[in-house]
Amino acid sequence: MTFQHMENFRLTVLNPGGRDPEQQFHSVPDPGEGPHPPINLHAFAACTFGAFHRDTRRAAGENTPVLLLLRGDFRASERALVDLKREGRTVAVSLKETGLHQIAQQLRDPGNYRAS
Repeated sequence: MTFQHMENFRLTVLNPGGRDPEQQFHSVPDPGEGPHPPINLHAFAACTFGAFHRDTRRAAGENTPVLLLLRGDFRASERALVDLKREGRTVAVSLKETGLHQIAQQLRDPGNYRAS
């Protein structure tokens, strides 16, 4: 990515089926401003003036690279990945919950990461 492209870089964070409100970040909000503070995974969207979504179609409509969060049993994330790739989106993937006990719980069930 060239420096010129980095100046205009926006990132969409997608938590498919999540409960956090969808949010557009046209600026970095002050604490207490907006539906969710720009912390944790929302911060990736906020610092690039991107968006945070829970609906895959709206995330794909942003026409930006997507940080796809793996949550729960991974099924919603797997469907979202297929849809985003079909739309030609660049996708990076991260676990949503990153506490050691949360990762262990997700990886304990082989059905969570078995290819379909």
